[in-house]
Amino acid sequence: MKRKRLVDAGVKEILVISQDTSAYGVDVKHRTGFHNGEPVKTSMVSLCEQLSKLGIWTRLHYVYPYPHVDDVIPLMAEGKILPYLDIPLQHASPRILKLMKRPGSVDRQLARIKQWREICPELTLRSTFIVGFPGETERRFPDATRLPERSASGSRWLL
Repeated sequence: MKRKRLVDAGVKEILVISQDTSAYGVDVKHRTGFHNGEPVKTSMVSLCEQLSKLGIWTRLHYVYPYPHVDDVIPLMAEGKILPYLDIPLQHASPRILKLMKRPGSVDRQLARIKQWREICPELTLRSTFIVGFPGETERRFPDATRLPERSASGSRWLL
């Protein structure tokens, strides 16, 4: 397995990154495969469980706050995966999010983040926020700039 070879070569950290890491396995309908003779479901949670067995840092990027991500947070609290998530929240205005074709409700996402922090207080969040999106008015601009404070995001990038 490629990951095992990386560990044997001295790699200390794996960054799991894709357009939507939380959608891992959706394209193959979360089918079950085999690794080292053991059944492994193709899902984000199973991927994290398998990566945690390597004994190196695993950091997750571009994870949308979908409900199944809740199952990864205990792995972080147990020290199996780094307590770090890069979550592209992008904006706080429901109208702008709809124009961006982004799913979800900001209030639900923030409530989910609060729950995650209750399970794993050392959770670090990184996010990106888009300002100046076509159709965004000066009145909606502060929504994007205040969202990092509401989410207690560790880093801020305004694009």
